[in-house]
Amino acid sequence: MHMAHSFENEEKIGFDEDCEINQEESDRDFMNKSYRQNRIQPCTYSAMERVTCSVRSLISSSKFTNQSSEDETHRRERNMIDSNISKYLGNITNELRSPSPLPRTAELFAVHNDDVISIRQIEETILRGDPTASEIFRDLSTFLLVSYIVGLILFLITLIKFILFIPNILRNTPARYVSRTFLLCGMYTIVAASSLTSILVPRALIFCESVSIVTFGLCSYQFFCLCVDYAGGECNFIQIADDVKVLNMRTPPCCCCLCFMHPMHINKNTFLKLRILILQLPIVLGILYFMLNVIYLEDSVLFNDINFYFMPFMGISILIGIWGLQITSRMFSPLFLEYKIMPKYLSMQLVLLICKLQPLVAQIEVAVNGSSSDEYPITRKVFGNVIVQLLILFEVICLSFWCHHLYKGPSRNGAKEKEETEST
Repeated sequence: MHMAHSFENEEKIGFDEDCEINQEESDRDFMNKSYRQNRIQPCTYSAMERVTCSVRSLISSSKFTNQSSEDETHRRERNMIDSNISKYLGNITNELRSPSPLPRTAELFAVHNDDVISIRQIEETILRGDPTASEIFRDLSTFLLVSYIVGLILFLITLIKFILFIPNILRNTPARYVSRTFLLCGMYTIVAASSLTSILVPRALIFCESVSIVTFGLCSYQFFCLCVDYAGGECNFIQIADDVKVLNMRTPPCCCCLCFMHPMHINKNTFLKLRILILQLPIVLGILYFMLNVIYLEDSVLFNDINFYFMPFMGISILIGIWGLQITSRMFSPLFLEYKIMPKYLSMQLVLLICKLQPLVAQIEVAVNGSSSDEYPITRKVFGNVIVQLLILFEVICLSFWCHHLYKGPSRNGAKEKEETEST
């Protein structure tokens, strides 16, 4: 019986030693994982590991010598010792840390000649992979330098082309169309400026995208109002199209869902519904992008986690707005061919495709493959953003030339209206 009792004690001792080994291995794995995630210097965790091992050895040396006499009271005492040791380790960590740490930062500890030095290092850029402009300029590569120069040249071409086109708008466009024509032609300059800014400042990407998309939403409503002005107002258009069923709701992107709908006559009520369909576009997108910008400024890690949950709402709003624009352009275009409404609409809609679809593909690629920080600050995300924005700049130039060609000459009705206004 004494031998069986001794054998049981030996099993308990072996079990305790295995638990200590497993605990040390789990501590080391946790430190290595934290090092990989937070990019904290190895000397930090070597110091903390040394303290942890020392305390663990203290626990093992303070074990009760008589294992056979361990009872419930002894177990409670051992649990109390373990709790005190954990608090002790926590106090050591808190003392080493700064009393008022920066938000989203990590305290790094370097050990040199047995002295623990507290080093404050910003961890926010590591977590979200968006370096600052100063960090990029310090490690500027040839590719980025050439990209900056090319992007600046493309933006200047767009800006100068628009500035030179302003006198043409003022000279050839009737007064009632000038403001809306000016905004629709200047949309490409705003998009080009946003793309160039996002190349130079990667952290401004979400803000620049917000500016481009909300600008498109505002221009969409201005395009609808311009079409109504071309027709001489809603009442005049209703009279012109009184005998024609011009309202066709079977248009992209909802043509397959509403195949049972037939063309119908236009009236004040349907005009109001069309206006609401298009007007919700800048309002909804503006609210959603405002929320995303606030979340990004508050917690960039949280932004990366919930960004994709906003996309369905954006997609629904964009689909509804595009559907309203399609109905509008197809309704006005057959009756006012001289105004080239369909080409003008396409030149505007392509802005949405290049500003939203291409960055979305780049974001999905980064989300799937990850943004490697081995070459920080010039990460894969930075390279992808530069390439996409350069493509947008080149495409915006082509669209701006096309748009200016569509708006450069007055239509026959527009010329007559201008002559009448000048004569009066």
